[in-house]
Parts: sequence; structure tokens; C-alpha cells
Amino acid sequence: MALIFYNLIFSAAAGFWGLTLYEMSQQRRAQRRLTQREEAVDKKSLVDYTFRPIFTSYSHLFKKIHLEYYRRFLRRKFVQGAVARKYNEEIFWAFQIFMGFLFVALYYGLAAYCRFLGLAIPTPFWLMVMVFAAGLGYPLLWLHSLTKKRLGEIVRLFPEFVTNLALAVEAGMDFFSAMGRYAKNFEQNPLGRELQTVITEVQLGASREEALRHLAGRLQIRPVSAFVSVMVQTTRLGTSVGQVLRVQAEQLRRERFEAAERAGVKASQKILFPLVFFIMPAVFLLIFGPLIVKLLTGGIEALFL
Repeated sequence: MALIFYNLIFSAAAGFWGLTLYEMSQQRRAQRRLTQREEAVDKKSLVDYTFRPIFTSYSHLFKKIHLEYYRRFLRRKFVQGAVARKYNEEIFWAFQIFMGFLFVALYYGLAAYCRFLGLAIPTPFWLMVMVFAAGLGYPLLWLHSLTKKRLGEIVRLFPEFVTNLALAVEAGMDFFSAMGRYAKNFEQNPLGRELQTVITEVQLGASREEALRHLAGRLQIRPVSAFVSVMVQTTRLGTSVGQVLRVQAEQLRRERFEAAERAGVKASQKILFPLVFFIMPAVFLLIFGPLIVKLLTGGIEALFL
């Protein structure tokens, strides 16, 4: 009875996989008919345009799910990871369900192959639930990794941006003109794209203060939030922008140096565990191993021979 139950689960997973592959082939045929707009897509997003039709084919099934907190969390992550134009909540949930079934199908395939080799891999129901849950969590790990990498790159580039901005403003350029020049010259990095969004918002009618606050709200990282807060206060009080930018640049460089020092201290602490439990026992075994063997085989007298 249990074997029949597991076969039904495996058949359902295989059928689900076949259906999604069919939907993917249909979507890819439709994409081939698109014209110049599809050709202008960035090469880095071709993977998304290859596999995303799998999720969009049944993402409409999740439109009635009302998880507002989870929806807000995903929207924030999509914006921070710069994938808001490619994914929405429904597509991401479909992505999670797809990966859950894929993990289950892969585990059953591995179990079947091991049985063919004469090995026994257990496939209880609770284990399948855990495998399915692991598949659900994989897209979240991917999104978190993507967001963390992008925000880390912005934090790394931000002190250099503020320094260049201070030099340009002190040379006589307007604040937003200097920002626009940096965004144009470095449009390939994440910070340049975010600054280009700020410039676009200002050109569409938003005030400079609103555009800067939108930048801080999108990224939600401390250096950018502090910079926006200082610049808004500077604009309101009429303080010299160049001097404020120079102070901000020095502070950001000092914070980056202190962060590097903290990372070095943490690295020495992290290496302590493998040093004590893996490296030192191997060294002691290498040094005292022959002595212990002599002591066990020949007694104490053998140590002095």
C-alpha cells in the first residue's frame, strides 16, 4: 500500500514537471515571434526569460492569496534586488511551488536509482514534506543572496560616489548635475542605476527631497539613509553642500575602514573553532602518534631506545 502511495506521488510530480515543460515550450515559441523589444533585453536576463515562463504559466492561481505581510516583504526584496520588473508575488509563489515539486521529484529519482543499485533510501511521508519545504525555501535563499550581493556592492561603492560628488560640487557643478554625471558614467553598476532612477523621478516632476527619500526607502541601508537625511537637512537649512559632502565622504571612508577592521577580528575568531577541533588534533597526532604506538607496543622502555 505504501509503495502504491509513493508511486502516485512520484507520478503526480512527474506529471507536474511535464506540464510545466510543455507550458515553457509554448511560451518560448511565442517569444520567438517578438520583435526588436525582445532583442533589446539585457544578456544577463536571458536566463529569466528562459525559465520564467514556467512560473508565469500558472502564477494566476495565486492571485487570491492574501498574505499582506509576506507580499510587502517580497516587494521590498524585489526592489532591493532589482528584479521588480521581472517578478511579482504570484510568480514568486509559483516559483516556490515549482521548486518544491522539483525537489521531491529529484529525491524520488535518487531513491529509485539507489534501489536499482541495491541500496535502500527511506522515503517516508514526513521526509517528503521536509524535502518539499526545502524546495519552497530555495527561492527565498536565492532572493536573499541576490539582494545581499547587490546591497553590498552599493555599500562598497557609496564612499567613492560621495567623494566624487564632493569634488564635482566644490568645482562648481550643481548637486543633481554631478549625480547625473556619475549615474551616466557608471550606469553598469547597481549604484549608478539607482541614481539614474532618482534623476528620472526629478525629471518627471518629483521634488529633489522626495526623490532622495524614495532612494533611501528603496534600499533601506544605513549609509544611504544617513546621507539622504543629511542632504535633506542641508537643503532646508541652506548650508554649503560641498563642505557637507566632504565631511560625509570622510565619515563614510572611516566607517568602511572600521568595518574592514571588524571583519578582520571576526575572521580570527571564526578560524578558532576549526583550529582547535581539526588542525591542532592532527598536529598532536602527527607529533605524538609514533610515541603512543611505541608506548603501547613496547612499554616505557621502548621510548628510550
